[in-house]
Formats: sequence, C-alpha cells, structure tokens
Amino acid sequence: MLTAFKRQEMARIYLRDCLRIATLSETTEELSHLADAILARALTHARQQLANRYGQPHTTDERGRLVEAEFVVVSLGKLGSRELNYASDIDLMFLYSGAGKTSSTGRLATIEAIDNHAFFAKLAESLFKLVGTHVTTAPVYRVDLRLRPYGRDGEIAVAVDRAVDYYRTKARPWERQMLIRARASAGSESLVTRMLTDLRDDIFQPQPIPDAIRSVREARDEIEKKERSRGGGFNVKLGPGGIREIEFVTQALQLAYGGSDPWIRAPQVLIGLQRLADKGFLSDVDRATLSEAYTFFRTVEHRLQMAQGAQTHRLPLEAEALDVLARRCGIDGAQPGAELKTQIAERAARVRSIAERVFATADRVVEPTLVALALERSPTSEARFGADAEAALRPMESAAVQLAALSPTEGGDSDEDRAARRATLVDIASRLPSPARALRGLDRFLASLATSEEPGAAARALGGGPERLDQIVRLLGSGEFFGEILVAQPLLAAEIPGTLFCTVPRTRAEFDDAIGAAVRAESATAGRMAALRRAWYRQIVAVGAHDVLGQRSLATVNREQSDLAEASLLNAVRIALGELTGDDELEPRMALFGLGRLGHSGMDYGSDLDLIVVFDGEMPSPNPSLDPSTFYVRFSQTLVKVLSALTREGYVYRVDFRLRPEGAVGRLASSLHRMLEYIDGRASPWELTAYLKVRPVAGDPAFGVEARDQVVAAVFDAAGKREGSRRRCARTGSSSSTFTGVSAATSSGAVAG
Repeated sequence: MLTAFKRQEMARIYLRDCLRIATLSETTEELSHLADAILARALTHARQQLANRYGQPHTTDERGRLVEAEFVVVSLGKLGSRELNYASDIDLMFLYSGAGKTSSTGRLATIEAIDNHAFFAKLAESLFKLVGTHVTTAPVYRVDLRLRPYGRDGEIAVAVDRAVDYYRTKARPWERQMLIRARASAGSESLVTRMLTDLRDDIFQPQPIPDAIRSVREARDEIEKKERSRGGGFNVKLGPGGIREIEFVTQALQLAYGGSDPWIRAPQVLIGLQRLADKGFLSDVDRATLSEAYTFFRTVEHRLQMAQGAQTHRLPLEAEALDVLARRCGIDGAQPGAELKTQIAERAARVRSIAERVFATADRVVEPTLVALALERSPTSEARFGADAEAALRPMESAAVQLAALSPTEGGDSDEDRAARRATLVDIASRLPSPARALRGLDRFLASLATSEEPGAAARALGGGPERLDQIVRLLGSGEFFGEILVAQPLLAAEIPGTLFCTVPRTRAEFDDAIGAAVRAESATAGRMAALRRAWYRQIVAVGAHDVLGQRSLATVNREQSDLAEASLLNAVRIALGELTGDDELEPRMALFGLGRLGHSGMDYGSDLDLIVVFDGEMPSPNPSLDPSTFYVRFSQTLVKVLSALTREGYVYRVDFRLRPEGAVGRLASSLHRMLEYIDGRASPWELTAYLKVRPVAGDPAFGVEARDQVVAAVFDAAGKREGSRRRCARTGSSSSTFTGVSAATSSGAVAG
C-alpha cells in the first residue's frame, strides 16, 4: 500500500516538475513531505502493533511523574533539510525519551512487560522493515541508518540523553555538522528540539571558529579523493564544484558563525545562502553564483534519476544519452549534450573558486602584533572591536590577500609590503565606529570586484591609492545601505570623490543634467531604465561619500538627496511619457505632488517617494487612444515600473501612492476636480493635514503651483465647514466625535505650515 501510494504521488510531482509548474524548491519540498507522510503512517502502524502486544512504554519526567515515553524518527541529510531527490536514500536516526518499561495492558498482552530500550529497538526494526526492506518489489525507500550515534556499531534506537552525550564528547566534527539538517519527520518533535537545544553550543560555537571551516574542508577533500578513484562521467553531486561542495560551503560558514548569529542556521541550502549573504558572510555575487549553480545541478540530477529510475549522479558517457539528458534540462541546439557539459564545467569552476576562497580563511591567523596595534589606536578601540578583537580582524586577513591579488606591487609582494598593507587596514578600521562590519564589508567588496568581467575593473575601483581605500572602507562601514550597493556594484567605488573635489553641494539642475545625459543616450525604455539606475547609483554613492567623510551637514545631505530624488523623478516621468506617447519632451497639464520626506525636502538613504498624481481633467488625453483618466492611471503604473522594478542594475526608489484620494482603493491618478471634491466631502482629518503639505516636484510647473494652491484652499474650506458643524453639534448636544480631529488639524501649527 505504501509503495503504491508513493508511486502515485511521485508521478504527480514529476509531472508538475516537467511542466515547470513547480520550482525546484517546491519539488524537493513535496518529495520530502511525501516521505514524512509515509514514515508517519508506518510509525503509527508499527507502534500500535507493539503496544497491543507489550503495552505502552512509560518513563518518568523531570518532576518524577510517570508519563508515556516518546519516540521520534529523526531525518538527516536531504530529507532533514526538505531537499529530497526522486531517488534519494533517506538518512534516519531513532531516538526515545528515556529508561522505563511498558505496561502489560495491551489487548494482546500475553507476556511480561519489557523495558523501553527493548520496546523502541523493536519499534525501530519494525519501522525499518515496513519502509526500507524488500517485500515483493523494491523497498518504499532505501533507508540509511549509518549516521546514528556510533554508526554501524550503535544501537538502532538511542535514548536522547545518550545521544546528547555522544555528540558532545565522542562525535567527530562531520557528525556534528550533519546535525545542522536534523529534524523530526515523524513522532515527537519535542525530543529533537530537546537534543538540538542541548547541543546548540557544541554544533555552533559562540565565537567564530576557523577550525569549523577547516574540518569541513577536510571532509570535502576526503570525499573528492574517493571520487577521483572512480570512473565514469562527471558526478554532479560529488564532483569538484558540484552539489556537495555548495552544501559544504554553506555549512562551513554556518558552523563558523552560527553560534553568534542564529539567523544563518537554516538547514536548506538556498535559504542558508541567502541568509549568509544577508548578514555579510557571503557577497551577493557569490550567493547568486552558488544558488544558480545549485539549482542547475539539482535539476540535472533530477532528470538523471527519473530517466534511469535509480540513484545516480553521473553524466552518461554516450553522446546520444547525453543529448537526451540535455534536452530534458531545457538545452536545445545541434549538440545539446556538449553544451550541457560546457555549462556544467563553467558553473563547477565558479563554485570551486568561491569554495577555495571560503576554505582558505581557515588558514589565516591574525598576528598578535596586529591585534595590539588595533587596540592601541584609540581609547575606545577595545569597545569598538568587542571582546574578541582577533575574530573581528579575521576578515582583514582575507581582504589583505585579495587586495594583494587585485593590486599587485611591482617586483612582487615582499614581507614588508604585506605587513604594511595589513597595518594600513587595521589603522583605517580602528578609527571607525564598527571596524568589524567595515572589514567584513571590504572582504565582500573585494571578492565581488575579483569576479568583475570589466577590463581594468580593479584599477578603476581602487585607483587613488591609500586615500581611495580609506574612503571605500569608511563607506562600507557606514551601514548596510552603502555596503550592499558597493558589494553588488564594486565599480561604483570609482565614483567616490576625493577629499579635495566636489566640495560644493550639487543642485537639482546638476543632478538632472547628469542623469538626463545618461538617459538620453538610450532609445528603448529598458535601456533608459538601466541608464537611470546606473546614473542614480553613481550620484548616491558620491553623496554618501561626502556625508561619510564629514564634508556635509545633515541638512545639506538631506537637501542633496531630495534634489537627487526630484531629478530622478523628472527623468522617470520623461521615460514613462515616452513609452506611452512616443514623445518624452511632452509636458501635459499634470502635477506630481511630493509628500512625507520628499514633500519637505528631507529625503534620507532608503526613503520612499510618497506621491500623488493630479491632472487637468478638462484637457484632452496626451494619447488620443485613451481617455484622460485611463492614460494617467497607466502613466502612474509605468512610473512605478521605471523607478521601482528590480532589474539587474537594481532599483531607484520605492513609490508609495497610498496618500492619494480614497487611499488603497482609489485610482492611481486623480483629476484636480475630483481631488477637490474628495477633500470637501470625504477626506479624513489626517488626510487634510497631509494635503496641506503637498509640494509639486515634477510635471507642468505652472499647473503644479495652481493645483497646490487650490488644494490648500480646499483643505482650509473643508476644515472650516467641519469645525462649524462640530460647534453646532456641541450647542445641540449631538455627538461631535467625528469632527474633533479636524478641529485639532485646523488649529495646529500644521495648518500654518
């Protein structure tokens, strides 16, 4: 029955996979849920059979009470991380709660009660027979129990306290690494939680540990040594740069840094990679490379296994079979098999390069003299570096190695050069509020720069010597906003101005000229959007550099950012109008009102653009095929795409239209007449207050001033009417709660503003 159910569900899952209805993650998760369901059903059946014969097992809890003993099927490996293949083994371990014995009250009880160990050993054996042994056909799953405590020599079912003792005192590093993926597939989840909680500091050390990375590297090297002795085609799982290498890179970083940062402990590879990048332990470029390669290799693996109906990871050697596999992976052409091999080789090489860089950090030791140098730079250095200055400085060693490779010195790298480079980095970092974040960011930035395919990328980004390096480190250490920008686009470092240049704040007109020139060089909308993003990133990095270097006051920085936002908006309006009308120089009678930070010229890093689009409803539509209302709604939608769509170059601003009339249910653009009607009759008190502060930031300047004046006058009229109604209600004793907010709005300083 279990086998038939599995086959039926496997066919359904594979059909969804082949039709590309399901993603790789959805497919592997469904396969894992299927295994969980089968294990749960088998466990229920096996336990009931034993309980009928021997009674239920009992143990004592921490308060000395007699309670029913618990049992759990712990899944490890790919099932543990919910990333099961079509033909995967399932790695299992069986735990029970503790010593005790059964109560001989079962309906078929004909012998004495047995102790819990014997009961749960029988339960584990029964479960193994139901799921993992041949009957008339193949087993439901191939079950691997070798990962249990003591391996092949260990007991088939282990008390949880004994398992904790084993992993704490006797397990090898790779066995603790394996527990990153441990979870309950069937039975008591609390038992697994108890074990993993007790072992948390043994799996994830509180401080970063290079030994964790070293031990994972040694495990990888041992696997590859065995793999090299085997023949056949490339192994997408165990080959250099394959699936296992990506898994090991992820787990090595989790083991090294997961003790101090629980967020990165995710068992799934793709989620783990994303979280490592989120926290700065991987660059976004490396994360994207590893994630794409992992998805591609797992897809190839799935197509191999479903074609052969067996657990295989090797590419076929026969050209015809390789061509068939390539087509199943979506590769066409005259020689799809050769193209598949090329794509696999390219991805494997990129993965290998990243892995070598990650594993090399295990051999980098910070010299004590550098730690002392860091701590003596200022009275607050020790507080800045934290309790473990050596750990905080460790990314510096990696950064120094990468810096030497990107900027080689003439005649080679001498000991004096290396020492001077490290001392320079320590000196720069020790003067920053968060030196560890700055050095970690520099390591990620240099790793991203090393992958750039632009000619002379390193020379452009790092040109300027120690001053440029100082500026880059300071900008990386200022926070996540600029750290993520520079890591994603390392060549933007070339836009960081020197301390003697551009000391005069930029104006909106200057920003508009710079961005407009880049946009006008492109003809298609997609090209213009890309140009807008590239130009905006260059400008925001320059603004941020002046800010971080202390060359601007806070008010000046906010003003510059507001001017940059308005200049970007002007160019986005031109792009949107060009797409809808074919004429990007058109100036229809419309206005874009800025509110919030944009409205009061207080834009900051990461601020949204709060906008309202208003148009003259008496004028014809700029596009004769659309009525005015429809045209301006489409214009608003296009404007959001131009500014907010996430492309390869990133995005410019998030656009927020929620302050428009009727809020989330209203049209994205309103005629001026309709907005005035809304203010007069339906606007809430807080909306009236917001509308008092609208400022025209784009569109027809004359219409913008005219519309703003009418909106402000309408707000005062509406507030006056509501205040009069409130007073009349007060005199007659009627409820006035509806109007109290308006009264406050009209009598506050906000109205005068």
